[in-house]
Amino acid sequence: MDDAENEIRGHLFRLDSRGVTLMDSKYHVTNGPAISPHGDTLYHNDSARQTVFAFDLDADGELSNRREHIRLAPGAGYPDGMTCDREGGLWIALWDGGRVARFHADGSLDREIALPVSRPTSCIFGGDALDRMFVTSAATGCHDEPLAGALFEVAVDIGGIAITPVILPNDPAL
Repeated sequence: MDDAENEIRGHLFRLDSRGVTLMDSKYHVTNGPAISPHGDTLYHNDSARQTVFAFDLDADGELSNRREHIRLAPGAGYPDGMTCDREGGLWIALWDGGRVARFHADGSLDREIALPVSRPTSCIFGGDALDRMFVTSAATGCHDEPLAGALFEVAVDIGGIAITPVILPNDPAL
């Protein structure tokens, strides 16, 4: 990404046993990604454009059908790190939005969790039952926020999915 966020220099790459492959480009500030519980959709965002994109993801790790999935309104925050829950909901940390938001698989807003910081950066599920959400935050530019930069733990009623290694059917390592 261009640190000044003026030029469109961001790219989405795939790294696997086949090497590094350029999958998509023309982003201001790349963030995410997250994969749906069934492994058939990849979400990736351009924070500067306040847009989350969805792609169809096939068994070989190829992307197709790029589409705008969520566009946040001005002042709603910028999509940063994200993760999916076991029901297919997409949780997004909203930089300058002071919250984490859950969106249904169709892109509609389901719920929000307010945080005592303005710049949450990412979220992930943890705990024995994957029913705890851990949210990171940034301290950059938040001198008047005593908890900026802290890690938050939040109980959620829809848990996450366990991360498992993905082995593609055509992987030469097999």
